[in-house]
Amino acid sequence: MGYSSNHQVSKAQEVLYTCLLADVKRLEPEQVLEEFKQLFIYQVEVRDPLALKAIVAIVKANDRQTFFYTLKRCCFILINNWGSARVYEPIHQLIATINDAAIYQFTYSNGLKRLRTWLINFVKSKEYENLKLFAERYSDGKGRWSQRYASYLLVAQYGDERNPAEQRVGGSVAFEAVARSLPPRSGHVCRPFPGEPACS
Repeated sequence: MGYSSNHQVSKAQEVLYTCLLADVKRLEPEQVLEEFKQLFIYQVEVRDPLALKAIVAIVKANDRQTFFYTLKRCCFILINNWGSARVYEPIHQLIATINDAAIYQFTYSNGLKRLRTWLINFVKSKEYENLKLFAERYSDGKGRWSQRYASYLLVAQYGDERNPAEQRVGGSVAFEAVARSLPPRSGHVCRPFPGEPACS
């Protein structure tokens, strides 16, 4: 399978998303994290050769923004699945993995050098800050103010169609949480969500 055109790069993205989605549903979190690290940082012992071929093709296309989008969507696929399963620790390990010390190490491989340079750029970007914000929803509950602040900021991500669908799902959940936390305005009927008690 070749990935020479923009259409083929899109196909490579879908291959990568499909592989990670399959992994997160059938493998233990530590195995998924290791595969993520191999795909995006080391590329030495990758479990799935199709996923490796896809990420190599995306990097070879030499479009940093496309890479950023791809990386974000991969992360949100994993985060949403772990979050739904109430497995929170791997989410924070994933965020830390992106800023692994290895991305700052020298490599003779031009492709890996470009990949690691883009990862360095990513961890300095607003996209990475937004990703950390997204993960904040899955903290241990001690930072209540921080979580509430994160929810309000995530609402803005819900309405931004430039964001991956998985990111907007998280924003949608935050939007509902914020909406439910606000008192009903005078003259408006409070409608609880299905399965919730009536508003007092």
